Amino acid sequence: MAAELLGLPELEADFHATIGPLVREVRAGRLPEAACVLDVRQEADFEAGHLRGAYNIPWEDIGCRAFELPARSEPLLVCHDAETAVRDRVAAWFDSCSERCRWQAELLPMTAEVLALGSPLVEKGLGTPGKFLFAASPLLLQSWPLLEALVQQAKALGHQPRALDIGSGSGRDAAVLAAAGWHVTCLDRDARALTRCSGIMARHGFDGSCTMVHASLRQDGDLTAALLGVTAAADAAS
Repeated sequence: MAAELLGLPELEADFHATIGPLVREVRAGRLPEAACVLDVRQEADFEAGHLRGAYNIPWEDIGCRAFELPARSEPLLVCHDAETAVRDRVAAWFDSCSERCRWQAELLPMTAEVLALGSPLVEKGLGTPGKFLFAASPLLLQSWPLLEALVQQAKALGHQPRALDIGSGSGRDAAVLAAAGWHVTCLDRDARALTRCSGIMARHGFDGSCTMVHASLRQDGDLTAALLGVTAAADAAS
């Protein structure tokens, strides 16, 4: 299908964010199941119609939520409002990233023609809780069979398994664990990172499956003191 029929203008040559294999697949009415699709439109527009499996980060939040993007080695299809000015801003942001930190971004304006492609390429509603663009850390992935077995054992006993993520940062691994059924205590010395961690948990409905602990571990006993402080605060609140 020709690009102009879908309202897909070619990007200027100086932008690194270009039309590539993923956009060509959409033009042909296909979308690979494993494709990483980011939609930067407003939540209401996203809910009204988006590409199957897309992940929504409104454009004004992209700076503080870039940690939710996939590995830079993964091709990334970025869906945006159809206006040329919006396309240029999105392309310029991805192009401004340094070579080491640059995503392999392809841009797709969500024109009426694209949205009219319909099922199974286009779907409505909010994103799926627990579905992320990023993957867990290699260590977590390597341990996944054991972690799944522990979840099943805990469920059989009527318990929720618990994990302690020391140095949780922005919470990518913690979010993956929460999506798998764990209650995660996230400990970090960076309050801003914990705020981001709390945010991604809340957006995916996991805020009841996590505890944030702001603490620095400098000497023996600091970890115990931090965790006892959280327990005491929880007991007092109850």
